[in-house]
Amino acid sequence: MVGVVFRREDVPREAVSSRACAVIDVLRAGTTVARAFAAGAREVRLFRGLDEARAARARLGAEALLAGERDGLRPDGFELGNSPLEFTPERVAGRIVLFTTTNGVSALADCEQAPFVAMASLVNAGAVARALARRKEDVLLVASGTRGRYSAEDVLCAGRLAERLLDEAAGPLALDDGALVALEFARANASRELDVLARSEHGRTLVSLGLGADLELCAEADSVAVVPVMARDPLRLVAAAHGGREAPLGSPGRAGDARGG
Repeated sequence: MVGVVFRREDVPREAVSSRACAVIDVLRAGTTVARAFAAGAREVRLFRGLDEARAARARLGAEALLAGERDGLRPDGFELGNSPLEFTPERVAGRIVLFTTTNGVSALADCEQAPFVAMASLVNAGAVARALARRKEDVLLVASGTRGRYSAEDVLCAGRLAERLLDEAAGPLALDDGALVALEFARANASRELDVLARSEHGRTLVSLGLGADLELCAEADSVAVVPVMARDPLRLVAAAHGGREAPLGSPGRAGDARGG
């Protein structure tokens, strides 16, 4: 069974312990994390609050970088924001990224009890689908949403993941109603990623903040072959599942190049 929830607030916390989860945040945390690992980041530690992240930076020193956003913008004292364009090899290779965002990090924490949690976006949807297809559990796709509302870009990605899982399935695969809705939305918008992102509420907000260039990178479907996977103690993401040849930063890849593991 593949299920979809359209907001992180709807995660069935009593049921995630038996499901493999993919947390989706296209604009922008999921894209940024994937690009951070593609650029050589060592790990991405997750924090709900700014003060927690700052305290970790004080403990870890120069090996760590503060990154994230509040209301779309880089918080005071942070080295990096939440723009995937900032996460270059020169900035993050070999470093620990201390990451806090408005929605994506909280959605990951909400799924902490699941046996497997990956972070997904359009740029690594193919790789994430391959990783999920290798699991034995039912799958839950969690669209993070934006401040308690649905996000068109996350629903699009959920539909892409559902479609890839159908392609990867060795036998019959059932979809719940949320997955069916997301799948139809994705099929209706095939090859229109940038258009969906630009028309979305959050996409328009980013443009108004002068961050419109992020949309093009976030729309590059299957350009990264990395699957960020949640680990615990401390709560973090590691590139524990990846494979194939990653596309160069900023250039589109092909679906066949993305292989999770």
